[in-house]
Amino acid sequence: IKELVFINSKMLLEIPNFILVSIVLICIYIVISALFIRKVSFEDTI
Repeated sequence: IKELVFINSKMLLEIPNFILVSIVLICIYIVISALFIRKVSFEDTI
């Protein structure tokens, strides 16, 4: 189990930070855009 955790942490450290940040930003953008679209469609129904 310890070896598996060590391999996973090593793989995570090898991933460049800007890729990780870009993935997080994309996820945040998708959530915000989904909420915005839902809000607009909700206002249109009213």
